[in-house]
Amino acid sequence: MAGAGLLSRLFGPAGGAERDGQAAELEAHATGFSPAALEAGVVPAAPAGQGRRQRPLALPRAVIAESLSEKILHGWLQNRHQTLYPLTVNLRALDPPRVALLARVMAVALLAGTAAPSAERVEAASSWLGGVGGDEAARAALRAALEAPPASSVLLYGIQQANLTAYAYVVALVAAPSRDPAGALFLDYLAARLGLPAEVVRSANRRYRR
Repeated sequence: MAGAGLLSRLFGPAGGAERDGQAAELEAHATGFSPAALEAGVVPAAPAGQGRRQRPLALPRAVIAESLSEKILHGWLQNRHQTLYPLTVNLRALDPPRVALLARVMAVALLAGTAAPSAERVEAASSWLGGVGGDEAARAALRAALEAPPASSVLLYGIQQANLTAYAYVVALVAAPSRDPAGALFLDYLAARLGLPAEVVRSANRRYRR
């Protein structure tokens, strides 16, 4: 692993000098390997048929470097998810056609339950849309999509082409009747259809589920 090699160099002795006295000699005494093998970072292979208790342990430096490498990689992947799937909705940063797409997704989510959405739920969704930057045109797009629902396949294809998958899931999460089994299943379908990672779905649910 490249990260492990980098960390090994960072944690290695500066300028080739030993630290804490004869560190290589101490490690050799503790592990049973020769100083030359430790210096080269080579662990002799266990003889065939040798039990687990007799197998040599990994070198301390290698264990630390590998552990830190895994932590760094995990942190990088988390940050990459946040970059690729931003969950803080700000419609002011989007152009009107993309905002209208999200308003239509919200309308489809409102209609996903077994019963028609109440006027209160529609008003709450419209108010939320305005609170995250949607203007009157966005709210008009929401009302129009409620009256004439768009084809889901065409709408979701447009969402993917506009790179709005995470936003679309969030607006649907806000609008869908999550206590209605049909609404909950719709959200599961939407996450799968848009190809959202499970971690992104969990983060959105924690932040926006009502």
